[in-house]
Amino acid sequence: MGHSQDSWRRGLRGNMALMTNPGESLPRLENGEIDLVTFFRSTELFADLAETAIERIAGFTSTISAYRGQAIVEEGEKSADLYLVLDGRVEVQVESISPFMEIGLSKLGAGEVFGELGLIDNGERASTIIALVPGEFAVIRADKLRDYFNERPDIGLVFMRNLARILGRRLNSMNRRVMNYMRARHFR
Repeated sequence: MGHSQDSWRRGLRGNMALMTNPGESLPRLENGEIDLVTFFRSTELFADLAETAIERIAGFTSTISAYRGQAIVEEGEKSADLYLVLDGRVEVQVESISPFMEIGLSKLGAGEVFGELGLIDNGERASTIIALVPGEFAVIRADKLRDYFNERPDIGLVFMRNLARILGRRLNSMNRRVMNYMRARHFR
């Protein structure tokens, strides 16, 4: 989970609900761990990557669980790791101008990625990600991913192309939402 000086907010959200049984339908290995290779293979982010590349990335990926209402990453924290929703749903939120108010930008579900901007620019998190239901998440270590891409730029190119497609679709969706909002306000 993310580390932040605003941990009181995460604690409040984390106590809002009891955990049920997230991840029951995820592919599992014989030892009970989540089969990340099988899951990754089914996602857009890993499309067109060779099995060996997926296995390598899965090798430096960990998994975490989150309770409903728990912040997984928080706006302003420094982290470059990439997250993939394995099971559950999250909301992408940013703080509003009003204190203690957040604005929900979008919701993401199984197979969708967040934290991608941190991977790209190594900057502070631009938003807070809140678990809407109990969930399981893959955390792909940014330092190891970058090292692998330096070693295998062909893999990095395919992976980043997939990520660019995802980001392009999100940008188009947000543009449509803003235009619809502007049209609605203009014609009042």
